Amino acid sequence: MGELRIHSTLNLETIHGKREIQLLFGDICKLPIKDKVDVIVISAFPGDYSPTPTSVIGALRHNFDLNVRDLAKNKAEDLRRHFHCWWSHPLPEALPYSRLLCFESTIRGRSHPAQLVGDIYRAMIPAFIDDEKTVITPLIATGDQNFSKIRMMKAMVDAAVNWIKSGLALKCLKIVLYTRRPDKLTSEEVSVVELFAKLKKNYETKNSVLAEPALKYDLYISYNELDKAKVKEIISLLKARNEKIKIFSKHQGIVEKAAYQTEMYQVMVTCARVMTVLSPVYLESEACIEQYNLALCCNRQTKRDLLAPYYIETISPMPTYMCLVQYIDCRLKDGVNTKMLRGIDTFIVDLEQVKQMQKEKKSNAAITNQSNCYDVFISYSHRNTEKATKVLNLIETVAPDAKIFFDRNELKTGGAWQQTLYEGIDNTSVVITLLSPDYIKSAVCQEEYNLALTKYLSEDYETELLPIVIEPLDEEALPRHFKEVKAIDATQQFDDVIKNICHPSVQNYLMSKVKDATVFCDTVKLPYMIDEILESHRLYQFKQKYTILENDQIEPVSSSQDQESTSQNCNIPEQTGNSSNADIVILQAQDKQACVDALVMLLQRESPTLKISQMDYGNDHDEVSLLASLDEAKMVVALLSHSFIVTERCVMAFNIALCRHRSEKSKVLYPIQVDPLPQWPTYFRMIPTFIACHDMLWEDLIVKFDRTLNYGENVLNIFPGLEECVARLPAVSLIDTMWLSLAIASHDILEELKAQSKESQKRNTIINNIVQVYQESDRETFEMMYPKKQFIVQLKVPVQIKEQTTETEPLGSGKVENNITTSGSGA
Repeated sequence: MGELRIHSTLNLETIHGKREIQLLFGDICKLPIKDKVDVIVISAFPGDYSPTPTSVIGALRHNFDLNVRDLAKNKAEDLRRHFHCWWSHPLPEALPYSRLLCFESTIRGRSHPAQLVGDIYRAMIPAFIDDEKTVITPLIATGDQNFSKIRMMKAMVDAAVNWIKSGLALKCLKIVLYTRRPDKLTSEEVSVVELFAKLKKNYETKNSVLAEPALKYDLYISYNELDKAKVKEIISLLKARNEKIKIFSKHQGIVEKAAYQTEMYQVMVTCARVMTVLSPVYLESEACIEQYNLALCCNRQTKRDLLAPYYIETISPMPTYMCLVQYIDCRLKDGVNTKMLRGIDTFIVDLEQVKQMQKEKKSNAAITNQSNCYDVFISYSHRNTEKATKVLNLIETVAPDAKIFFDRNELKTGGAWQQTLYEGIDNTSVVITLLSPDYIKSAVCQEEYNLALTKYLSEDYETELLPIVIEPLDEEALPRHFKEVKAIDATQQFDDVIKNICHPSVQNYLMSKVKDATVFCDTVKLPYMIDEILESHRLYQFKQKYTILENDQIEPVSSSQDQESTSQNCNIPEQTGNSSNADIVILQAQDKQACVDALVMLLQRESPTLKISQMDYGNDHDEVSLLASLDEAKMVVALLSHSFIVTERCVMAFNIALCRHRSEKSKVLYPIQVDPLPQWPTYFRMIPTFIACHDMLWEDLIVKFDRTLNYGENVLNIFPGLEECVARLPAVSLIDTMWLSLAIASHDILEELKAQSKESQKRNTIINNIVQVYQESDRETFEMMYPKKQFIVQLKVPVQIKEQTTETEPLGSGKVENNITTSGSGA
C-alpha cells in the first residue's frame, strides 16, 4: 500500500537530449533505494518543521528517522531571502535521496502559485552546475498547507518545462500524487490526472527542437529600476555610437500571473548580448537575479556567451564567482563619465564581433575547434593601454598573420578572465611585457610576468620573454627578479624603439624562429629545472618552520617559544556570520578521498571543533553550498593532482579560491600537491605550495628515523599524534610519506588559521617568481642531500644592446645597469 508507481511521463526534447516530467502515484517515502534521486523537495510553514502525520516532514521522520528540524539548524545554504528555500547537507547514504531542498513561504499572502514554484527552480540553478539531476517532489503545499492540487500541478509543470527549456540541468522531475488507493482516486485527484494529460499533450505537441532563433536585437538590458537614469544615459551613448543599434530595454519583472521565465528567455536568446547593469541595488532585486540566472542558462542552452556584465557602481563585497566573469568596468570616478564612454566603445566593438561570429557560424564545431595557440602575448597595465595598443598595431602591420593575445580582444565579456590569461601565456611563443610603475604595482601583471619568466627560464618550454621599459622605473624599489632578464629602454623614444623591435626582429622570429641578438637574449642551454628548484624551496621553508629533535621527532620551531601553539590550545578565530559555515573547505579529485579522510582526521585531532566541508562526489549536486563556502570559509585547501586539474569542477572552484586569495590580506588558499603535477597548465605548478607529498624529504625523514612501514599497518610517531590517527583510520591505504606530509600540512594549516587574526599589509603571492624562489631556496642542503639532482647551472645570459649606427633607428639613449636597460632620468 502506498508503493510508488509511474502513471504517466511527459517527454521533452531539448538540445541536450530527452528530459522527463513524471507523474507518480503513491507515497514519496516508498522510493526504492535502487531508484535513488539527487534531491527530494519538501515544503514547510516558515520556521515550522513539525512532523505532523499528514505531512512529508512527518513521513520522513516516521520512515527514516530523518528530523528536518535538525537539518534546518545546520543548513548547507540558506536561500530563503530571495528564493524561500534552503538546502540541506548530504543526507545519510542509506536514504533514497541525496539532498533535501525545503521550500518555505507564506503563500496565503500571494495571489498565484506560479511565482512561488519558480523559487524552487531558481534555487536549483546554482546547484545544478555539471551533470543533469533527478528530483522527486510531492505536490508542493497541498498537504497541511491545503493549497489546490490542480493549481499547484499546473504551476509546477509549467515552471519545470520553462526552466528545462531555458537550460536548467534537470534530467527528470518526479511529481508524486499521494494516494493509498490509485485505483480509487478522489474527484480532485482525477482532475489532477486529467490536467497532467492535457499538459503532456500540449507540451509534447510543441516538442520539436528548434534551431537557434535568429537575432532580433543587439542588446537586452537587465537593470534595477532605481538605476533607470543611468540606463537612459547608457542607451543614449550607445545610440550616439551606433544609431541603428536595436535594444530591448523593456523592464521585465517577475509576473505573478504566469510562469514568466519563458517570455524572458525567448527575448534573451534573440539578443546578441545580455547586458547586466551591476550595482548594489541590482543584487538586491529578485527580478535582476532572475534575469542574471536566465542569462547563465541561455549561455548553456545556446552554447554562446550572451552575458555581458556592465559594472557601473562598486559592489562590496562582490561575490567571487562574479569577479571571475569578465565585466566592462564603467564605474564613475569623481563624477566623470570617461570610463563609461570608453566602456561603451568597448561594448560596441565587442558586440560587432559577436554578431559577425553569429553570421559566420556554420556549426558548433567551427567555434570549438579554433586553435588557442598564440604567436605573441602582450602583457601590460591598463593604465598604459595607449602604448600597448601601438605595439599591437605595429605587430599586426609587420606580421598580419600572427595570432596575438591582447586582453581587450581575447578576454570576452562574460568569460572567465583569470583562467583565460593563464592559459594564454601557456600557449604563446613570445611574451612582450611593457614595464612601468603601474605594471610593477599590479598583482595580475606580476602574475603574468612570473608565468612568462618561468616558461622562459625553464627547460620544459620554448617561450621567449621580451621586457620593454616604457616608463622610468625606480631601480632601488624594483624587485630583483625584474632585473634578471634584459629589458629594452623605450622611455624616451618609444615609437622609434617599438618600430625597430617589431620590424624586423619580432617579424623574423615569428616567421623563421631566427632571433635578433640585439633584441632577444642569447639562450644558454643550461636552463632552470623548475621542479627541483621548487622542491628545494619547500625544503627551505620546512627548515624555517620545523626542527628535528634528538628523540627523532619533528617539532615546530615556534612550539618552544609559544606554548599556545600546541594541539591542545589551537585557538582558531571565531566564525562570523552564519554559524553553519565551514572553517575549511577541501577541494579534491574523486580518486583522492583517502587523502581527504586522513587530513580531516589529523585536523580535527588538533582542533576538534573545526568545521570542515569537502567536495562530495557521491552527491555531486552540492555545488550550491560549495560556491557559497568558497566565499565564506576561513581557508580553502586544494589537494592538487593530475586528476584534479582535468576535472572541470575542481578547476572552477580552484580559480574562485585563487581570485579570493588575491584580494585577501590573510592566507585563504592552501594548496597541497598530493601527486607530481604535469607540465601544463603551468600556473598549477607555480602556485606557492609548502607541502608536496612526493618530495624526497619525507622518505628521507622516515629512513633517518629508521621507520620501515607499509600503508599504515604500523605506526609513525615521528610527528606527535600521528600514531593515534593512523590507528583510527586502518582502512585508509596511504603510504607513510603521505601520512607524514599530511600531518605536517595539518599543523601548518592550523597555524595559518591562527595567523589570520593578525593584521597584515603584505599582498598574497598568487604565482611564484622562479628567480625569487631560486634565490630563497636551500640550494646547499638540497644539493648535498640529492647530489644527482642538478637543478641549475646558471641563468640564461643576457646580451647587452649594441650601440646603433646612424643608418638604423636608435633604440634609445639609456644605459644598461644590472641587466635592465634604464633611461638616464629613470632610476
